[in-house]
Amino acid sequence: MFTLSLKHRRTLRSILVYGVTLLVALIMSFPVFWMISLSLRPLGETFAPTLLPGSIDLQAYRKILTNPSLRIPFLNSMLVAASSTLLALGLGLPTAYGLSRYRFRGSSAVLMFIIGNRMFPPVLLTVSYFFLVTRVGLYDTLLAVILMDTVLTLPFAVWMMRNYFDTVPPELDEAAIVDGTTRLGALLRVVLPVSTPGVAATAVYCFLLAWNEFLFAFTFTQSQENQVTSIKIASLQGQFWTDWPALLGYSVLFIFPIIILFLVMQRYLVQGLAAGSTK
Repeated sequence: MFTLSLKHRRTLRSILVYGVTLLVALIMSFPVFWMISLSLRPLGETFAPTLLPGSIDLQAYRKILTNPSLRIPFLNSMLVAASSTLLALGLGLPTAYGLSRYRFRGSSAVLMFIIGNRMFPPVLLTVSYFFLVTRVGLYDTLLAVILMDTVLTLPFAVWMMRNYFDTVPPELDEAAIVDGTTRLGALLRVVLPVSTPGVAATAVYCFLLAWNEFLFAFTFTQSQENQVTSIKIASLQGQFWTDWPALLGYSVLFIFPIIILFLVMQRYLVQGLAAGSTK
């Protein structure tokens, strides 16, 4: 009877693992490939049954880059996502640090109260948020969308960074305080520099949530100059006719910043998620 040696079994197992991984990666990336392929086709060849375009046409991308009504929502999305991420980190990091370092009666309840806000679907809170936004005069402003996206991302920022701060030895804080710094100084000068992977993972996650957000942007904005990309993509699909190359090209540009951000922050993202999941 033919038997494989231990070395051959390990080689075969590695081949199977890499083969399955490659197959899954191809399946997961095919929608993106198909979207890029359709965006590069002339309008008359949109539904041609071929994987690759017969001729490459960049008219859709030229239309997007030269049309202000398509370019401004993209810039608005960058502003909203970046601002809400910075605001969530600015509020979430001190909160997470306090919940990690100060164990007081009810600290777990405070954390559950913060996380509990995300247990409600945003659509249930939209009406209340709408009355609040209109009452303070922020309707149809990007500031309203930034604040609402911060409400959406802040609980995740607190939860993720609190778990990560729990993995940082408190002795680092105590040594900094003994050397004469304040508690805030210990956070800024000692804890945050060693928590860069966790902060990066949290920032990417918050940016992704704000970048893809649709409901709040649709509810709290009305004018064309305050639209974000997710709203503009939905408006490009007409009832009787749709410029599919332009729509898909706009979608490609919409996911492009996320891909670049992930590639740049991949190392920190993996380290942050792995370290924050254990204690």
